[in-house]
Amino acid sequence: MNDLLGVLIRFRQRKVAIVADIEAMFHQVRMIDSDRDVLRFLWWENGNLDAQPKEYRMCVHLFGATSSPCCSSKALKQTADDNEKQNEVGKMAIETIRTGFYVDDCLSSVESIDVAKHLVQRLSGILSEGGFRLTKWLSNNRDVLDSIDESERAPSVSLFLDELPTERTLGVCWDAGSDSFTFQLTPKDKPMTRRGLLSVTSSVFDPLGIAAPFVLLARSLLQEVCRRGADWDQPLTEDEKKTWTQWLDRTSILSQVSVPRWVKLDITTAVQMHIFCDASEKGYAAVAYFRIEPDGKKPTVEFIIGRARVTPLKLVTIPRLELMAAVLAATLDSTIRRELSYSINETVYWSDSMIVLSYIRNENRRYKTFVANRVSKILSESSKHQWRHVPTKENPADEGSRGTYELGKWLTGPDFLYKDEAYGKRRWRQVQYLANIFWTRWKKEYLPLLQKRHKWTTPRQNVEVCDIVLLVDETMPRGRWPMGKVISVYKGKDGKVRSVDVKIAGGVLKRPIAKLCIIYRGSIAKDVNHC
Repeated sequence: MNDLLGVLIRFRQRKVAIVADIEAMFHQVRMIDSDRDVLRFLWWENGNLDAQPKEYRMCVHLFGATSSPCCSSKALKQTADDNEKQNEVGKMAIETIRTGFYVDDCLSSVESIDVAKHLVQRLSGILSEGGFRLTKWLSNNRDVLDSIDESERAPSVSLFLDELPTERTLGVCWDAGSDSFTFQLTPKDKPMTRRGLLSVTSSVFDPLGIAAPFVLLARSLLQEVCRRGADWDQPLTEDEKKTWTQWLDRTSILSQVSVPRWVKLDITTAVQMHIFCDASEKGYAAVAYFRIEPDGKKPTVEFIIGRARVTPLKLVTIPRLELMAAVLAATLDSTIRRELSYSINETVYWSDSMIVLSYIRNENRRYKTFVANRVSKILSESSKHQWRHVPTKENPADEGSRGTYELGKWLTGPDFLYKDEAYGKRRWRQVQYLANIFWTRWKKEYLPLLQKRHKWTTPRQNVEVCDIVLLVDETMPRGRWPMGKVISVYKGKDGKVRSVDVKIAGGVLKRPIAKLCIIYRGSIAKDVNHC
């Protein structure tokens, strides 16, 4: 069975969209004789429970049975295999049956009106041979709808109005007239308890993450209620009631949210994916955009997917949460690439955490298990050269990690993505120039203070075993000087330490003390038995 998110992603690829539904899909797929006993049931004629019931078996798959969606999807794909043809429209129809259906819902997009008309006819013909009837057709183009019999169109389509309706497609509201996804949230009237909060927040279905920052506020409140150990039916505190009422009152804002369905992948060959990630005490988030450069036109930025999650109940440091957000960003990239029919030229990851970027770019230092596992996951899905720094004010994932009622940059992306690529390169070079200036001044002005030498007439503490030191190496680029621990010392005739052995991630190095900067005294570690 196809992944729901994958079907929605492919639905957004091309200009002309078509939607349909298989009528009573489960009842068109017969059960084999040996499995029919599983679906036995008793039947009382005319509802008379005093009469002797009759025993029946279902010969077709049943609505509500766990096996029905999988078995019906298999029958649908078998129909495609049995009717596979060699002409172009036939190939497209077969591919649509294989990748454009989620159970009984068909969502597809094509490049032109003519192709859409042929695809509608071809799909109906192929599926009718397998015993399936496609109905409730809807498209964002009136010409395509006019080519379909009135009885086969969606009931909401009017013959006398040019305006096209808004329909739910896989739980997402699609306005066919404006060809955009909208959001309609009408919370049920539930008691202000932990159970009521869970019921309302769980009813929000948002597979694309359009309203993820908004929903995060409610989930964060639910987490606070759980953290203080409230019972399921215990009333909320006054502050919690105030926060919850404010969230419910703001749900009407979501009706103004609109995200274009078409991401213009069929009219360009230059596609970049930009994924931003961030974390805060409330949650961590990642959001992905396509940067499209149509021929001869200005770049456009399209929202693809967003994810926002509350932080774990167990306290986790902000750097580790930032790392979890980076893992989420890498996962988004692999998901989109796996489900997309088009190739992406480049993926760029953005984070405002320099700690995370140093984790990813590290080549020598070993980390604890938590960090090492997540860095390994990130590097298995991406390359360290793809990761860049973005200021917090320009990071749209900041809205997702903190939660917000106003969905601004979360849906539109940062302003710098709308500028030409040369601007981004100039900006990157400027950042590198400033970093080089800082590194040069750090070496010349601050580092000598760590290496300060005193007169031999004044007794000073020698370098000791267990000291944590930074190894000065002018031949290495900035930020790559290794850090290690002193494991042995070599003294001169005067009893002063002249050189040491330092253990680093790649082995053991012998260095003179003039090339060391002491970061952490080993004597402190010995006092607390950490050495």
